Parts: sequence; structure tokens; C-alpha cells
Amino acid sequence: MTHDSDHRAIGALLAAVVPDDLVVPVLDRLAATSLLGTARPDPGLVGPVVMHGTPAHLVALAANPALTRAQLRALAEELTARAADPAAGAGSPERSHLSTAAELAYVHQRATPRLRHHLANGPLGEELAERLHSAHGIHYVRPLAVSGDPRVLLRILTAPGDRVTEAEQADAALRLLSAGYAHLVVELLGRPGTTTPRRRVRRELRRLLGEYGTLPAGASDPRAAALVRMARRPDNQGGLTGMLRDRPHDPHFVLPSPVRRDPAELVRRHLRRPLPLPVRFWMLAYDDLEPEVARAFLHHGPSPDPTPVDAHRIAALAVRIGPLAPEDVVRATAPVRLLPGIIATGYMPVMNDPQLRDAGVNWQQHERAAMHRIVDTLLADAPPRGLVAAAETRPGSTPGTLPELLRAEPSGSGVDAELLHWLLTRAPATAVPDVICALRPDDALSLAAVAIRRDTPAILDTVLTLRTDPPVRDRLLATALDAARDVHAARHRAPKAEAEAEEGKLLWIGEPPLLTRLFRADVPGAYAYVRRHGGLPGHTDGTVGSLDAPRPPIDWDAFIARYRDGVRGDRSDAWIMAQHPELPEELAPLLLHAHPDLFSSYQPDTNWQPVLVRAVLPRLRRQLDPSYWVAVHLAHGTLNAADLLRRGAPARHALPRRGVVWLRGTTLPDKRLADEVRRRLGPATDDLEMWAVAAGLLPTFSGTLAELFDTAVALTRT
Repeated sequence: MTHDSDHRAIGALLAAVVPDDLVVPVLDRLAATSLLGTARPDPGLVGPVVMHGTPAHLVALAANPALTRAQLRALAEELTARAADPAAGAGSPERSHLSTAAELAYVHQRATPRLRHHLANGPLGEELAERLHSAHGIHYVRPLAVSGDPRVLLRILTAPGDRVTEAEQADAALRLLSAGYAHLVVELLGRPGTTTPRRRVRRELRRLLGEYGTLPAGASDPRAAALVRMARRPDNQGGLTGMLRDRPHDPHFVLPSPVRRDPAELVRRHLRRPLPLPVRFWMLAYDDLEPEVARAFLHHGPSPDPTPVDAHRIAALAVRIGPLAPEDVVRATAPVRLLPGIIATGYMPVMNDPQLRDAGVNWQQHERAAMHRIVDTLLADAPPRGLVAAAETRPGSTPGTLPELLRAEPSGSGVDAELLHWLLTRAPATAVPDVICALRPDDALSLAAVAIRRDTPAILDTVLTLRTDPPVRDRLLATALDAARDVHAARHRAPKAEAEAEEGKLLWIGEPPLLTRLFRADVPGAYAYVRRHGGLPGHTDGTVGSLDAPRPPIDWDAFIARYRDGVRGDRSDAWIMAQHPELPEELAPLLLHAHPDLFSSYQPDTNWQPVLVRAVLPRLRRQLDPSYWVAVHLAHGTLNAADLLRRGAPARHALPRRGVVWLRGTTLPDKRLADEVRRRLGPATDDLEMWAVAAGLLPTFSGTLAELFDTAVALTRT
């Protein structure tokens, strides 16, 4: 078991078939604990190991770089629970393993701030601080402030102001003072190059003196008197606030009136009025970014031509400096059409702006995920009419934020199809039909075109199914062709006009092809268009309907005879026959053999007939990712466990695994084949020795799963 592929195969067997309480014993019997660090983190494998594994097993599992966030959360909760057990006290071998596993989970590439805070606040927090106080990334150190470790607190205090928040630095100063480390704070405030921390700490000390008249009792060191003097030294105000106070008539600034009141209130009032220039990120400075000011800047109002780039930079600056969380960006941004660009914008150069250069403008994965979560939460409770209102262009009116518009009524002014498409991909699937039914005909057609360009078949199928009204139905084919030309031009990096020469291939895009979707929806003119451009002969199948003229039934025997004689039929004929509900079992493998490129199934097509899926099983090793292919068809019901055991699929390729992205949101049980295997093996299912033998045979076994289990049972009995 030295090859990763062998590890993956054995991990798939443990995950898909072996009973939960036997997973860890089988690993021990094979001396394969290291497999946990390399195998795919399937829930059927990770769950049993977290529940039944020893601390050493948890260390090996925590080192797996592919663990998902949900699995890391489960692991962290288990580590915290075990560390709280008195039997795992300090100095015990179990405690050492638990600390090591916690450290690996804490620094894992998919660990979230919430998970790190959970571990830092638990019984392993002090040990994590001891291990990680000198970690290179400050994001590893920030949650560990709760441990009170002075080395951690000093790291936070000396970090640049764009890497930690003011509240964190103030809290670190307070903890150091309370623990009797006033001299360290004095040394920090007198050190050159600490402008932002010094200013933030002074503000916190000033607050303490204002509220209590003294510093914490732990700061009784005589040198702490210097802190009082530093706290009372005035700060110089800069940035936007200084500009408003000192240069109210500056021609480069956009506000039309001199300053008569508090600068933050001035910003809040004027950013919802028409401005002569769009709001730009360079108008902000660190000192301005109190939460209300940052939210006001994210609300662009009707300022001319607000760009996603500037909106993204303002949002990133507000989040990185600290006054706003990623969730606030979602709730404050207006117009809503900027929101998809803010969240999804890829790498952006920061130009020469020092604030952006220090803070960074490219979202981390957890920040983007947090914004998506709040969008999903808002859309989960939104009525369909609110989704339409949020996507409207609303010319001439003040645009609202996403929470505001989801509670509004549609004005009938037309929607931004790209924005509506983005909202529908995030909204619950149950809301999509009602939204599509409520659209104007032009908006429904625009949404269908975007769905074709973005390859979102669920939204396209809903439009094709529900919008049978003539203003939509009669123009669907023209809309689909225009969108297909856009796809063709983008794929070939050619002008759209050049797609005219490829008319016969335009509808063969997507999985399944757009052509098949149009046929199933009985879109007028689709069949005639295909025949006009060299497509389907008149004898194809019954799935096309009676679109143009009646056609005779398919002579299956004639097709079988032709393919047996090696006569390849037309590709489009073969595809349509493969979709036919009466496809004979005998013809399916002949179609696969004659048209391997047509049925290569790089991505699993869940619209295939089960008979065609079963015909692929003996050829599984030719698929790019057999386990994923099997899992998707198993989850969608086009394949069942009995087929996998008996239908000639090689054992190591027939073990399904969960995929990162599932088609149409389906789920797969953790133990996919367990019930079928138990019916076949009976009491032998609980035999540890049998599973150990089966796992040892699997990497080199060439037979089916049923033959593998029968061989393992026979060897165990002898």
C-alpha cells in the first residue's frame, strides 16, 4: 500500500461498504493509519474515524489537506470534548496527541476564524498558544488572545493596523495591563514604526481613564505613569474627516456644502443624494472607517456610473481595516447589481494606494464564503416578487440594498437578467418557478439566454417548462441560437459572425445538449432547424414529439443488425436513440463502441437512460474519474447498488465517492452499498477478518465487487 491510488481505493471501500464500528479496526489490522492523511475525506470514512478513532488516528486525520470545513468542525468538537475529559490530563500521551491534532486542525488551509476561535476558547487553548505564538501569519495568532499568553498579546499589539482590528489591539493592551505587563505597553508606545497601534492603544487608555479615572490594578508599576501622559496626548485627525474639517471647499472633493456638523453625519446624509462624481475608494482613509461611514460609502446612490472595481476596493478596505464584517458588505451595498462583482471579483492589482497595498483587496476564501452565506440567508426567506424587485433596473430611482429590495414590490420596469440569474442560483430551488412565471416575456427570454451562456440547465429547463405562453415560446429558438453563437464565439475566441458557418453544431452544447432540451420542451421550429442544417433523419425517435410531421416508430432490430455489422450510424441519430426510454439492452453497448467520443461522459449525464449507464460499467476504467461518475449516477437513481455489485464493473472503480460539486443538489448516503452488501453477505458483514482480507485484495483485484467479497469470505473460512 505504497501508492496513493491504492490508498484511495481502500479508503473508498471503508467509506462505502464497511460498517462504521469496523472502519478503525480494519485500518489497524492493515497497519494503514497513514491512509487517513492521503485518502479522499469521504464522510463514510471521516465520520467513523472521528467517532471511534484513537487520538493517534485523529492526528493522522487532521493532517489530511482535503478535509472539508464541516469535517474540520466535527473534528474540532471531538478534540475539545476529549480534552475536557480528566483522563486526558496534562502530561498524558493522549493529551499530546490531542494537542497535535488541534494544532493541525487550527492551521488547516480550510480552517475558518470561527473554528479557530472555538479551539482557542476550549481546553486546548493554552497549548495552542504555546505552539503557535510565533506563527508566521497573524491570522493564526489573533484568536489565541483569549489565552492571555503575553507573547500572543504582544504579537497582536505590534501587528500592522490593517492586519488586526482596533478592538483586538485595545483588548490586548487591557489584558497586558491587567496581568502586570504595563512596562511592555510603555515600551511599545515609545517604539518607532508603530503609529497605528500606538494611536489605537492611546484611544483605549483614554477611554479607560475617562470611565474609571485610573488604569487597571495590574498597571501599578511606576512606569505606567507614562501611559497616562501618552493617553492624554491628542491625536491628529487625517483622512476624510480631516479633509471635511480643514478643506471643506476643496475642488477635488464631491460634497457640495461646507462642514457645519459632525463629518460622519455629513457623509451619511449626502451619499444618498446625487453627486457630481462617483464615490471612489481614494476618498477613504483609515481614520474615517467607522462602521456608519463605511456603510454609507458602500451605498453608491445614484452617483454616475459606479463601478464594481471601486465598490470592491471600498468593501475590501472596510473589511480589512476592521469596522465592517463581510456580512455587512452584503447588507449595505447598493445598487444590488454591484454585489455579484464585489463578491466574485478575482485577483485585482492594488495600484499605488498605500492603504489598499497594506490591507489587500483580494478576498480570502472564508470572506467570500461568509458573504455568500448571508446572501443565501436573505434569499431563503424572500418572496418571489421580492427577488424580481431586487433584480429590476429601476431607472431614475434611488437603488436600495438587497434586504430593502427583497421586501419591495416589482415596479414592472424590467430586470437585469444577469443579476436575476445570479440571485436564482443562490435562492432556494422552490422559489425559482414562481419567479420565472412572474417575469415579463422579454425578461424570461433574457434569462433563458443567460442560462445558456452560463450553463445552468436547471434555470433553462424551468423556463422551457413553464413559459409556454406564445410571446416567449415563439421566440425561444431564436433566443437559444443567439446565446449559442455567443458561447461558440467565446470558446473559439472568434467573432460572433463566424458562428454562422457552424450553424449545424450550435445546439450541440451543454450536458445534455441544448438540442435535446429544446426537443423535450417541444420548442417550435427546433426539429425543422436541425433537419435544415444536416441534422436528424426522419426516422429517429418518439422523444422529439410531433413537432413538424408524424414519423414511423423505430425499427430497433434493424439498428441492432446495422451496428453489429460495423455500420456506424449518424451521430445525432445515435444520441437521440440513447435518450429513448425503450432503448434495448442489446443496443446500448453497440452505441458506446461505435461512438466512443459521443458517450465519453467526462461529466456524468444524469439524463441518460439506466440501460445506457449500465452498459458503461464494464468500461469504467476508461472514464476520467470512475468513482465520481458512479457516485453521481447512484445518487440520481440512474444506477443502483445491485448493478454495481454484479454488472462487470471492476471492483476498485465501482466504489462511489462523494464529489465536491453535486449536480442539481442531490445527496448520497454515507454508506452507499452497505444494505445491498449485507443482503448478499449476511452475518459475514460483521466479520473483521473478512473486511481486512477484502481491503488487502482490492488494489490488484480485477473482478467485480461481488467477486471480491466472495473471494474474501472464502479465504477467511479456509
